[in-house]
Amino acid sequence: CTLDLLAPSAGTYTWYLRAGSETGWGDWDTGTGFTVTDMLPSVVSKIAPAPDAELTDVNVTFSWTHDTEATVYEVYITGPNSYVNYNPYIVGTDVTCATNCDLSLTLSENGAYRWYVRAGNAAGWTAWDAGTGFSVVQELPQSVTKVAPVADAQLTDVNVTFSWTHDTEATVYEVYIAGPNGYISYEPYIVGTGVTCSTNCELSLTMPENGAYTWYVRGGNSAGLGEWNGETVFNISLPLPSAPTLNSPVDDAVIYQTNRPTFTWNTVNTATYYNLQTTNGMGIVAYEVWHEAVNICNAGTCSLQVPNPLAFGGYDWRVQAYNVTGVGSWSETRSFLSLSINIQPLMVQVEDGRISRTGTWTQQSGEDAVGASYLQSTTSVADTLTMTFTGTQVDVVYVAGPQYGTFVIEIDGEPLRGIDANSAQIAFGQVASFSGLSDGEHTIRIVPLGGAPVAIDALVVGGEVLTTAPDATVTPTPVVIIPVEPIVTEEPIIAPEETPVVVPTPTDNPPEATDDPAPEVTPEP
Repeated sequence: CTLDLLAPSAGTYTWYLRAGSETGWGDWDTGTGFTVTDMLPSVVSKIAPAPDAELTDVNVTFSWTHDTEATVYEVYITGPNSYVNYNPYIVGTDVTCATNCDLSLTLSENGAYRWYVRAGNAAGWTAWDAGTGFSVVQELPQSVTKVAPVADAQLTDVNVTFSWTHDTEATVYEVYIAGPNGYISYEPYIVGTGVTCSTNCELSLTMPENGAYTWYVRGGNSAGLGEWNGETVFNISLPLPSAPTLNSPVDDAVIYQTNRPTFTWNTVNTATYYNLQTTNGMGIVAYEVWHEAVNICNAGTCSLQVPNPLAFGGYDWRVQAYNVTGVGSWSETRSFLSLSINIQPLMVQVEDGRISRTGTWTQQSGEDAVGASYLQSTTSVADTLTMTFTGTQVDVVYVAGPQYGTFVIEIDGEPLRGIDANSAQIAFGQVASFSGLSDGEHTIRIVPLGGAPVAIDALVVGGEVLTTAPDATVTPTPVVIIPVEPIVTEEPIIAPEETPVVVPTPTDNPPEATDDPAPEVTPEP
C-alpha cells in the first residue's frame, strides 16, 4: 500500500500505522521517525515583463520573486515563427537570485511572446504559473553618421580605419565599399564580434591598391536593416616604400661561425614584401628572393637566414621593399667575408663525435666561438685531435690568446705547419688553411707542442667528414716551429656555379574580386 501526503514544512516526523476490519481496529505500531529536508517551492510570482508589456528591445530581462526553497527554475517562452525557449536555470550558476531572480535573454525578433516559470528542488517541481503575454517592437536603427574617412579625404595608406557614430539600437552593421578595377567589399559586421563599438564604431580594412573609393554603411537589428547613408568618396595615394635601413652583418664583417648567415634590417612603413640580394665578388647573384613581411618581420625588425650555405669569399648584400604601389629603391650596399669553404655545410665543431680525441680536452664557453663553445687542451703533448675527411682543402678554426701556446697540424702523418696561438688578447675566428691536397681521403691531426694549452674551435672541409677512431699507436712528431702571429690564410674565392635566378615580383594588382549581388540601397551606391 502507498499513500502520498504533503508535509507542511521541513522537520522531524514520526508516523504510525494500524489496520482495521469489520471486527474493529488493531494496535498501532511502535512508530517510525523520519526527517523532511526539502519542501516543494511555492508557485512563482512573476515581476517582469508584466502582462501586455510592450518592449522596445529584443534583449529582455525576465524577473520573479525568489523562493529560498528553490534550487532551479525552468523558463518556457513561446514567440513568433514557432520560437521556443525551454531551459532549466540553476540558481547561482545560470540565474542570479537574491530577493528576486533576474535572467537576461535575447529574443529572436519583434512580435508577441508568452512566458512561464516554475521552481524546483530535490522534492520536485511546482506547478507552472499562468502564462504572461508581452510584445517586442524594436525600432530600426537610424541612418548612420560617418566619422572617417571623410568626403574627398586623401589617404597615404591602404590600411584604412572606417568609423561612424554607434546607434545603440544596432546589433549589426553592413559596410559597402566600391573601388578601382571593379573592387567590391560588401560584408555584415556584428557589433562586439566583427566590429568594435562604444561611442563610435571602428573597422580596419586593407584596400587592394591606390585609387578612388566610395563607402556606405547602415545599421541593423532584429527588426531589420536601416537605410544606407549617403555615399562618401575618398582617395588612396600610397607612396613607394623607402629604402630599408640595414642592421647586420655590419659593413666588412667577417663571418666564420656559420656558412648560412642571418641578415637583419629595420621594417619600412607600408612595406608588405622584402627582397634580400647577395652577390659574390664576381658580381654573380648568390641569393635573391622576395619574402612576405609577415613571415620575417616582428617588432620593427626583419630577420632572414639564407637557406643554403655560402661559399668562401667576399659578398655584397642589400634589401629593397615592396607595397601595392610598386618596388622601392635599394638600401645601401654592405660587404662581408664568409669563411665557409664549400657550398655544403661542412663546418664541424670540435665537439663533434667524428673528431676523435686523446688526452684531456675540456669544453669552454665563448659567445664568439662556433656554436658558442670550443675545446681547450692541457699542457700535455698527449692531447690530440684527429679527423678523417675527403676533399682537397681543410681549415682549422682556433682561438688565440695570452694563455695559449703552439700546436702542429699534421695531414696524412706529415707535419705541415706550426701555429703560434699566443697573442696579447683573446681572438676568436683565427684560421689556418690548407689547400691543394690530392683528391681523396686524408687524415688531419692537431698536436700541441706542450708547455701551454691550445684552443681549437672547428674544422672546415671541402668534402665529406668520415668517422674515425683514436689511434693509440700514434705519437707526436717532433717539429721545429718558427712562431708566427695568428693570421687568416688568404685563399682564392671559390665562386658558386651560376644558376638561373628567378626573382618573384609581387603582383601590382589584387586577385579579381568576385562579384557579389549589389545591395539594394537608398540612395543607390
